[in-house]
Amino acid sequence: MERMVLKILLMCALGVNPWTCAGFPVYDYDPFSLREALNASVAKVNAQSLSPYLFRAFRSSIKRVNILEEDNVSMDIEFSVRETTCRRDSGEDPATCDFQRGFYTK
Repeated sequence: MERMVLKILLMCALGVNPWTCAGFPVYDYDPFSLREALNASVAKVNAQSLSPYLFRAFRSSIKRVNILEEDNVSMDIEFSVRETTCRRDSGEDPATCDFQRGFYTK
């Protein structure tokens, strides 16, 4: 009986607390959209970089998704890039290149 009362109290407490689901995403985004946005961002980094080597993303996360219209969303993404072993003039896809090893990289 006490166990049942505890379960009911716990369920009530969780139902009343507005912060219970604060860590769950509100928008079920399409992973393809994230990859597409990330690839476009990395391509821009590679286009503006003065390095003779290409860069590749190694960490990314979505910070915010704003639904603009039914089929349009705006995503705020955060990502980190590292230099790869592929030279800029090689024409290779940075996603297939290994990361550089050296003083400033891990």
